[in-house]
Amino acid sequence: MKFRFDSAAGMAVALLSLAAGSAAHAQEVYAGAGLFGVQLGYAYAVTPSVTVRGDVLTMGSRTKTANESGTQYQAKLKLNRTAVVADWFPYESSTFRLTWGATFNNVAFDLKAGGAGSKVDINGKTYNLANNDSLNVKIKMPSTTPYVGLGWGHKLGSKGWGFHADLGVSIGRFQLSETRSGELVNGGKLGVTQADVDKEMTEIRDNLGKINFLPQVTAGVSYRF
Repeated sequence: MKFRFDSAAGMAVALLSLAAGSAAHAQEVYAGAGLFGVQLGYAYAVTPSVTVRGDVLTMGSRTKTANESGTQYQAKLKLNRTAVVADWFPYESSTFRLTWGATFNNVAFDLKAGGAGSKVDINGKTYNLANNDSLNVKIKMPSTTPYVGLGWGHKLGSKGWGFHADLGVSIGRFQLSETRSGELVNGGKLGVTQADVDKEMTEIRDNLGKINFLPQVTAGVSYRF
C-alpha cells in the first residue's frame, strides 16, 4: 500500500488556503503524543467558533514476535497518518469542541512466517517449512477514512502557550490479504489447499481483522501567534 502523503498534504494546504482568503486570524502550531505516536500540526481560526487544522501522527514501524492461530509470526506494525479536520466550539466560554474531517492512512500489520525449521498451522494442520517456504498475511486500514471526535484546545484567541487533547476515531474496516511461497503454494509438495487457507484467513479475520475503526487519544501543547 503506497501512502499518498502528497495528496493528503495538498488537501490540507488547499483547505487552509481557503481559510486564509478572509481577514487575518489567529494561527497555531502544536505538538502532542498519545496512543499511536507523536503528533505535529498547524491550526487556523476561520471564525471565533471554527478552526481548521492539518496534522501528522506517526509511530513509525515496530516489530515483534506474535502467535496467531497456532503460527509463530514475525509481526511488523506501520502507523502513519495525516489528518485534515475542522473544529467547532459550541460554547463561547469553553475550549470544548467537536471535530470532523478525514485521515489519510498508512496503517498496516504485516505478519510473516517461514524459513527452515519453522512451522505453520493452516486450518488445524501443521506444516514443517523449508528455507523457501513462507506465509505472509497483511491486515491494513483503508488509505482514506472519515474522522469524528471531541476535544479541548485549539480555540485561537490571545497569543501564547496552550494545551490540547483529542479523543476520536478514524472509521474504516481493516482489510485482510495473504501470499505464500515455496511448497505452501497451491499444488506444492506440502499439499496445502485454497480451502484450508481460506478457513485459516477466516479465523485470523475473526481474531484480528474485524476492526472497523482506529482510535486517537492524544494530548500536548500549542503556541498561538
